[in-house]
Amino acid sequence: MQVTDEDGVVNDEVVEVYAPVGVPELELIFVHGLHDNEMDSKPYLTRWSTKNNREQCWLNTWLVSQTVVDLRQARILTVTYDSSIKKNAEKGNMCIFLVAENLRYSLIKDADVGQHDSCPVLIVCHSLGGLLMKEVCVQASHVQSREEDMTKYKKFLANIRGFFFYSTPQSGLKLFGSGASSFLASQPELQDYRVEPGNSLSATGKRTLTGESSTHPLLFPLGDLMKRLHLYDTSCARTNEEFENLRAREEYKWETRGVCESNTTKVMISKDAAVEIFVEEGSARPGCRHGFWKLPNTDHFTICRPESETSDSFQRLLTFIKDLV
Repeated sequence: MQVTDEDGVVNDEVVEVYAPVGVPELELIFVHGLHDNEMDSKPYLTRWSTKNNREQCWLNTWLVSQTVVDLRQARILTVTYDSSIKKNAEKGNMCIFLVAENLRYSLIKDADVGQHDSCPVLIVCHSLGGLLMKEVCVQASHVQSREEDMTKYKKFLANIRGFFFYSTPQSGLKLFGSGASSFLASQPELQDYRVEPGNSLSATGKRTLTGESSTHPLLFPLGDLMKRLHLYDTSCARTNEEFENLRAREEYKWETRGVCESNTTKVMISKDAAVEIFVEEGSARPGCRHGFWKLPNTDHFTICRPESETSDSFQRLLTFIKDLV
Protein backbone atom coordinates (compact mmCIF):
# COMPACT_ATOMS: atom_id res chain seq x y z
CA MET A 1 0.00 0.00 0.00
CA GLN A 2 1.42 3.38 -0.99
CA VAL A 3 2.08 6.04 1.65
CA THR A 4 2.78 9.72 0.96
CA ASP A 5 4.51 12.36 3.06
CA GLU A 6 3.02 15.78 3.77
CA ASP A 7 4.14 17.05 0.35
CA GLY A 8 2.48 14.16 -1.46
CA VAL A 9 5.77 12.39 -2.23
CA VAL A 10 5.15 8.66 -2.67
CA ASN A 11 8.73 7.79 -3.62
CA ASP A 12 11.67 9.22 -5.57
CA GLU A 13 9.76 9.09 -8.88
CA VAL A 14 6.10 9.67 -7.98
CA VAL A 15 4.37 12.66 -6.36
CA GLU A 16 0.67 12.77 -5.51
CA VAL A 17 -0.55 16.32 -6.13
CA TYR A 18 -4.21 15.62 -5.40
CA ALA A 19 -5.78 12.83 -3.37
CA PRO A 20 -9.53 12.25 -3.07
CA VAL A 21 -11.37 11.33 0.09
CA GLY A 22 -11.76 7.57 0.05
CA VAL A 23 -11.16 5.26 -2.90
CA PRO A 24 -10.31 7.02 -6.18
CA GLU A 25 -12.63 6.69 -9.16
CA LEU A 26 -9.98 7.78 -11.66
CA GLU A 27 -6.18 7.96 -11.72
CA LEU A 28 -4.48 10.65 -13.79
CA ILE A 29 -0.72 10.33 -14.35
CA PHE A 30 1.23 13.32 -15.69
CA VAL A 31 4.70 12.70 -17.12
CA HIS A 32 6.88 15.71 -17.99
CA GLY A 33 9.35 15.87 -20.85
CA LEU A 34 12.79 17.35 -21.42
CA HIS A 35 14.32 19.39 -18.62
CA ASP A 36 16.32 22.38 -19.88
CA ASN A 37 16.69 24.47 -16.72
CA GLU A 38 19.30 23.42 -14.15
CA MET A 39 17.86 25.84 -11.61
CA ASP A 40 14.45 24.18 -11.78
CA SER A 41 14.43 21.54 -9.05
CA LYS A 42 10.80 20.52 -9.55
CA PRO A 43 10.10 19.99 -13.26
CA TYR A 44 7.34 17.56 -12.29
CA LEU A 45 5.40 20.65 -11.12
CA THR A 46 6.74 23.55 -13.19
CA ARG A 47 6.25 21.71 -16.49
CA TRP A 48 2.56 21.68 -15.56
CA SER A 49 2.44 25.28 -14.36
CA THR A 50 0.36 28.02 -15.95
CA LYS A 51 1.96 30.06 -18.71
CA ASN A 52 2.10 33.26 -16.68
CA ASN A 53 2.98 31.83 -13.28
CA ARG A 54 5.56 29.07 -12.84
CA GLU A 55 4.57 28.81 -9.18
CA GLN A 56 1.00 27.78 -10.00
CA CYS A 57 0.60 24.13 -10.94
CA TRP A 58 -2.71 23.75 -12.77
CA LEU A 59 -3.06 20.05 -11.94
CA ASN A 60 -4.38 20.63 -8.43
CA THR A 61 -6.05 23.99 -9.14
CA TRP A 62 -7.70 24.50 -12.54
CA LEU A 63 -8.02 20.80 -13.31
CA VAL A 64 -9.74 19.93 -10.05
CA SER A 65 -11.97 23.00 -9.90
CA GLN A 66 -13.27 23.02 -13.50
CA THR A 67 -16.87 21.90 -14.07
CA VAL A 68 -16.64 20.09 -17.43
CA VAL A 69 -15.92 16.79 -15.71
CA ASP A 70 -16.08 16.06 -11.98
CA LEU A 71 -12.57 15.15 -10.80
CA ARG A 72 -13.08 15.49 -7.07
CA GLN A 73 -12.67 11.72 -6.72
CA ALA A 74 -9.66 11.55 -9.01
CA ARG A 75 -6.17 10.72 -7.83
CA ILE A 76 -3.67 12.95 -9.64
CA LEU A 77 0.01 12.07 -9.71
CA THR A 78 3.08 13.47 -11.42
CA VAL A 79 6.26 11.65 -12.31
CA THR A 80 9.80 12.91 -11.86
CA TYR A 81 12.93 11.49 -13.45
CA ASP A 82 16.30 12.58 -14.81
CA SER A 83 15.27 14.20 -18.09
CA SER A 84 18.17 16.63 -18.27
CA ILE A 85 19.23 17.71 -21.74
CA LYS A 86 22.76 18.15 -20.41
CA LYS A 87 25.08 15.35 -19.38
CA ASN A 88 27.47 15.78 -16.46
CA ALA A 89 28.65 13.84 -13.42
CA GLU A 90 25.24 14.09 -11.76
CA LYS A 91 22.67 14.24 -14.55
CA GLY A 92 21.86 12.83 -17.94
CA ASN A 93 23.52 9.46 -17.36
CA MET A 94 20.59 7.02 -17.52
CA CYS A 95 19.25 5.40 -20.67
CA ILE A 96 15.52 5.19 -21.24
CA PHE A 97 15.39 1.46 -20.43
CA LEU A 98 16.70 2.00 -16.89
CA VAL A 99 14.54 5.09 -16.33
CA ALA A 100 11.47 3.13 -17.47
CA GLU A 101 12.38 0.18 -15.26
CA ASN A 102 12.62 2.41 -12.18
CA LEU A 103 9.40 4.19 -13.05
CA ARG A 104 7.57 0.93 -13.72
CA TYR A 105 8.39 -0.27 -10.21
CA SER A 106 7.67 3.10 -8.57
CA LEU A 107 4.31 3.65 -10.27
CA ILE A 108 2.84 0.18 -10.23
CA LYS A 109 4.37 -1.72 -7.32
CA ASP A 110 5.08 1.14 -4.94
CA ALA A 111 2.39 3.75 -5.74
CA ASP A 112 -0.27 1.12 -6.57
CA VAL A 113 -1.33 2.86 -9.78
CA GLY A 114 -3.90 0.85 -11.69
CA GLN A 115 -4.69 -1.47 -8.78
CA HIS A 116 -8.20 -0.24 -7.92
CA ASP A 117 -11.24 -1.99 -9.38
CA SER A 118 -13.47 0.15 -11.63
CA CYS A 119 -10.85 2.92 -11.58
CA PRO A 120 -9.56 3.78 -15.07
CA VAL A 121 -6.05 5.15 -15.59
CA LEU A 122 -5.37 8.05 -17.97
CA ILE A 123 -1.78 8.96 -18.83
CA VAL A 124 -0.86 12.48 -19.94
CA CYS A 125 2.62 13.03 -21.34
CA HIS A 126 4.72 15.92 -22.57
CA SER A 127 7.53 15.46 -25.09
CA LEU A 128 9.98 12.71 -24.08
CA GLY A 129 7.56 11.64 -21.34
CA GLY A 130 5.37 10.01 -23.98
CA LEU A 131 8.19 7.81 -25.24
CA LEU A 132 9.10 6.95 -21.66
CA MET A 133 5.58 5.80 -20.77
CA LYS A 134 5.39 3.72 -23.92
CA GLU A 135 8.54 1.96 -22.76
CA VAL A 136 7.04 1.49 -19.27
CA CYS A 137 3.98 -0.22 -20.76
CA VAL A 138 6.06 -2.44 -23.03
CA GLN A 139 8.25 -3.49 -20.09
CA ALA A 140 5.18 -4.16 -17.93
CA SER A 141 3.82 -6.49 -20.61
CA HIS A 142 7.09 -8.47 -20.58
CA VAL A 143 7.39 -8.99 -16.83
CA GLN A 144 8.06 -12.60 -15.94
CA SER A 145 8.75 -12.69 -12.24
CA ARG A 146 6.82 -13.59 -9.12
CA GLU A 147 3.10 -14.15 -9.67
CA GLU A 148 2.21 -11.19 -7.42
CA ASP A 149 4.27 -8.84 -9.60
CA MET A 150 2.74 -10.15 -12.80
CA THR A 151 -0.76 -9.68 -11.43
CA LYS A 152 -0.06 -6.03 -10.59
CA TYR A 153 1.42 -5.26 -13.99
CA LYS A 154 -1.42 -6.99 -15.82
CA LYS A 155 -4.00 -5.08 -13.79
CA PHE A 156 -2.23 -1.79 -14.50
CA LEU A 157 -2.29 -2.42 -18.25
CA ALA A 158 -5.91 -3.56 -18.14
CA ASN A 159 -7.05 -0.41 -16.30
CA ILE A 160 -5.42 2.02 -18.74
CA ARG A 161 -8.05 3.77 -20.84
CA GLY A 162 -5.98 6.20 -22.84
CA PHE A 163 -2.96 8.41 -23.48
CA PHE A 164 -2.86 12.12 -24.22
CA PHE A 165 0.38 13.34 -25.82
CA TYR A 166 1.60 16.94 -25.69
CA SER A 167 4.14 17.28 -28.53
CA THR A 168 5.64 13.83 -28.14
CA PRO A 169 8.20 13.22 -30.93
CA GLN A 170 6.93 9.78 -31.91
CA SER A 171 9.55 9.43 -34.65
CA GLY A 172 12.24 11.76 -33.28
CA LEU A 173 12.88 15.48 -33.63
CA LYS A 174 15.03 17.95 -35.50
CA LEU A 175 17.44 19.44 -32.99
CA PHE A 176 19.68 21.32 -35.36
CA GLY A 177 17.60 22.12 -38.41
CA SER A 178 17.00 20.17 -41.59
CA GLY A 179 20.64 20.28 -42.61
CA ALA A 180 21.78 18.25 -39.62
CA SER A 181 18.78 15.97 -39.20
CA SER A 182 20.13 13.14 -41.32
CA PHE A 183 23.46 13.39 -39.54
CA LEU A 184 21.81 13.14 -36.12
CA ALA A 185 19.94 10.04 -37.20
CA SER A 186 23.16 8.35 -38.27
CA GLN A 187 25.22 9.12 -35.13
CA PRO A 188 23.85 7.08 -32.19
CA GLU A 189 26.92 7.81 -30.05
CA LEU A 190 26.88 11.56 -30.59
CA GLN A 191 26.57 12.32 -26.88
CA ASP A 192 29.79 10.47 -26.10
CA TYR A 193 31.77 12.99 -28.15
CA ARG A 194 33.65 10.32 -30.04
CA VAL A 195 35.56 11.47 -33.09
CA GLU A 196 33.59 10.00 -35.97
CA PRO A 197 32.83 11.16 -39.51
CA GLY A 198 30.85 14.37 -39.19
CA ASN A 199 31.58 14.72 -35.45
CA SER A 200 34.67 16.84 -35.83
CA LEU A 201 36.66 19.43 -33.93
CA SER A 202 36.08 23.03 -34.90
CA ALA A 203 38.86 25.60 -35.17
CA THR A 204 38.23 26.49 -31.53
CA GLY A 205 38.58 22.88 -30.40
CA LYS A 206 34.86 22.34 -29.77
CA ARG A 207 32.90 19.37 -31.00
CA THR A 208 30.54 20.23 -33.80
CA LEU A 209 27.55 18.81 -35.60
CA THR A 210 28.01 19.03 -39.33
CA GLY A 211 24.92 18.67 -41.47
CA GLU A 212 24.37 19.15 -45.17
CA SER A 213 24.22 22.91 -44.92
CA SER A 214 25.39 24.05 -41.49
CA THR A 215 27.79 23.44 -38.61
CA HIS A 216 26.57 23.63 -35.01
CA PRO A 217 29.13 23.72 -32.16
CA LEU A 218 27.73 21.93 -29.12
CA LEU A 219 27.70 23.88 -25.87
CA PHE A 220 27.73 20.75 -23.69
CA PRO A 221 27.46 16.95 -23.85
CA LEU A 222 23.90 15.74 -24.35
CA GLY A 223 22.10 13.53 -21.82
CA ASP A 224 21.75 9.83 -22.56
CA LEU A 225 17.98 10.07 -22.97
CA MET A 226 18.56 12.30 -26.00
CA LYS A 227 19.54 9.19 -27.95
CA ARG A 228 15.89 8.16 -28.02
CA LEU A 229 15.03 11.46 -29.70
CA HIS A 230 17.19 11.01 -32.79
CA LEU A 231 15.17 10.96 -35.97
CA TYR A 232 14.05 7.43 -36.84
CA ASP A 233 15.88 5.87 -33.88
CA THR A 234 15.60 2.09 -34.27
CA SER A 235 14.99 1.44 -30.55
CA CYS A 236 12.21 4.02 -30.55
CA ALA A 237 10.69 2.39 -33.63
CA ARG A 238 10.66 -1.01 -31.92
CA THR A 239 9.01 0.42 -28.81
CA ASN A 240 6.40 2.22 -30.92
CA GLU A 241 5.60 -1.02 -32.73
CA GLU A 242 5.27 -3.04 -29.51
CA PHE A 243 3.19 -0.30 -27.91
CA GLU A 244 0.87 -0.18 -30.91
CA ASN A 245 0.40 -3.94 -30.72
CA LEU A 246 -0.50 -3.62 -27.03
CA ARG A 247 -2.84 -0.69 -27.65
CA ALA A 248 -4.82 -2.61 -30.23
CA ARG A 249 -5.24 -5.80 -28.19
CA GLU A 250 -8.85 -6.76 -27.53
CA GLU A 251 -8.47 -6.56 -23.75
CA TYR A 252 -6.97 -3.06 -23.88
CA LYS A 253 -7.92 -0.93 -26.91
CA TRP A 254 -6.34 2.19 -25.42
CA GLU A 255 -7.40 5.53 -26.87
CA THR A 256 -4.58 7.82 -28.01
CA ARG A 257 -4.94 11.52 -28.74
CA GLY A 258 -2.39 14.28 -29.09
CA VAL A 259 -1.54 17.88 -29.84
CA CYS A 260 1.57 19.61 -31.15
CA GLU A 261 3.01 23.10 -31.15
CA SER A 262 2.75 25.59 -33.99
CA ASN A 263 5.35 28.17 -32.90
CA THR A 264 9.13 27.96 -32.96
CA THR A 265 11.23 27.25 -29.88
CA LYS A 266 14.76 28.48 -29.27
CA VAL A 267 16.94 25.43 -28.74
CA MET A 268 19.94 26.32 -26.55
CA ILE A 269 22.09 23.28 -27.32
CA SER A 270 24.42 24.59 -29.98
CA LYS A 271 26.32 27.88 -30.17
CA ASP A 272 24.19 29.13 -33.04
CA ALA A 273 20.98 28.01 -31.34
CA ALA A 274 18.29 26.99 -33.77
CA VAL A 275 14.93 28.72 -33.65
CA GLU A 276 12.48 26.27 -35.14
CA ILE A 277 9.46 24.11 -34.46
CA PHE A 278 10.88 21.59 -32.00
CA VAL A 279 8.45 18.73 -32.65
CA GLU A 280 6.90 18.91 -36.07
CA GLU A 281 3.44 17.61 -36.87
CA GLY A 282 4.88 14.77 -38.93
CA SER A 283 6.62 13.39 -35.85
CA ALA A 284 3.90 14.15 -33.28
CA ARG A 285 0.89 12.82 -35.22
CA PRO A 286 1.82 9.10 -35.64
CA GLY A 287 0.28 6.98 -32.92
CA CYS A 288 -2.48 9.49 -32.10
CA ARG A 289 -5.21 7.25 -33.46
CA HIS A 290 -8.27 8.96 -32.05
CA GLY A 291 -7.62 12.66 -32.50
CA PHE A 292 -4.81 15.10 -33.22
CA TRP A 293 -4.65 18.90 -33.26
CA LYS A 294 -2.01 21.51 -34.00
CA LEU A 295 -2.47 24.24 -31.42
CA PRO A 296 -1.94 27.93 -32.28
CA ASN A 297 0.29 30.19 -30.17
CA THR A 298 2.19 27.35 -28.50
CA ASP A 299 5.85 26.36 -28.53
CA HIS A 300 7.39 23.14 -27.25
CA PHE A 301 7.57 24.20 -23.61
CA THR A 302 4.35 26.22 -23.34
CA ILE A 303 2.05 23.72 -25.02
CA CYS A 304 1.37 22.07 -21.66
CA ARG A 305 1.38 25.40 -19.79
CA PRO A 306 -2.03 26.90 -20.65
CA GLU A 307 -2.54 30.63 -20.34
CA SER A 308 -6.06 30.21 -19.02
CA GLU A 309 -8.73 27.59 -18.47
CA THR A 310 -10.11 28.41 -21.92
CA SER A 311 -6.81 27.66 -23.69
CA ASP A 312 -6.98 25.00 -26.40
CA SER A 313 -4.32 22.87 -24.71
CA PHE A 314 -6.38 22.70 -21.51
CA GLN A 315 -9.76 22.22 -23.19
CA ARG A 316 -8.51 19.39 -25.44
CA LEU A 317 -7.32 17.54 -22.35
CA LEU A 318 -10.64 18.07 -20.56
CA THR A 319 -12.53 16.68 -23.54
CA PHE A 320 -10.24 13.65 -23.58
CA ILE A 321 -10.87 12.99 -19.88
CA LYS A 322 -14.62 13.54 -20.17
CA ASP A 323 -14.92 11.16 -23.12
CA LEU A 324 -13.13 8.33 -21.33
CA VAL A 325 -14.61 8.40 -17.83
